[in-house]
Amino acid sequence: EAGGGVAAARVFSRVEPRFPPAFIHSVRESIVVVRCVIGQDGSIHDLEIVRSSFPPFNDAVLSALRQWKFAPGMMHGQAVDTWFELTVNFHVR
Repeated sequence: EAGGGVAAARVFSRVEPRFPPAFIHSVRESIVVVRCVIGQDGSIHDLEIVRSSFPPFNDAVLSALRQWKFAPGMMHGQAVDTWFELTVNFHVR
């Protein structure tokens, strides 16, 4: 609870983005930060890249995030649209 009857949206199902195979040996890590809206129905929309260390990975990240499922944010017992910021990290092990 964020206080005052407010609860943040929560991820309950995620799909991992596929890193572009052509770059798998040349890029060791990538960070993409995406701002979006989680709707009252738990859908994700209005995705916007805020920061990206490797732009060729952006499309894969956005495609994967569109498949994520969320529990919507709540205010006083009612589902509400909420802004959400997600950070996707990719590391080659």
